[in-house]
Amino acid sequence: MNPPVRIGFFRKEGGRIPLLLWLKSLPAIEREDIGDLIDRLEREGNELSAPATAALAGYPNLFELRSRVGRVRLRVFFCWLPNGVAVLLDGLRKTDAGEQQRALSRMEGYAQLAKANPVRHVIYDLAPRGN
Repeated sequence: MNPPVRIGFFRKEGGRIPLLLWLKSLPAIEREDIGDLIDRLEREGNELSAPATAALAGYPNLFELRSRVGRVRLRVFFCWLPNGVAVLLDGLRKTDAGEQQRALSRMEGYAQLAKANPVRHVIYDLAPRGN
């Protein structure tokens, strides 16, 4: 069994974490399903396969975690850093191809920022800090 994969979250300038903002907008059942999928990515790493994950054609090093809750298709976009960290970029409820295409362009930019400056754009510890 492989050691767990380290999971990071993309952080925009100003500190916002797009994936967390998106997750907060989802109903609890969808959040739980996405959480389970992220746990699987952490446990299985690049051995996680379809239908749970897929590489995105035309976007080198961009991948998606895939979930379906009822008729709702959910996607979490991520990339791999050279050190093996999976950086979760953002998510969407897949409703039409145009929406996904716009999201992919945005994800490509996020991935480039994360790789160019992981110290600034990747956060690992999401636990609240005490005073």
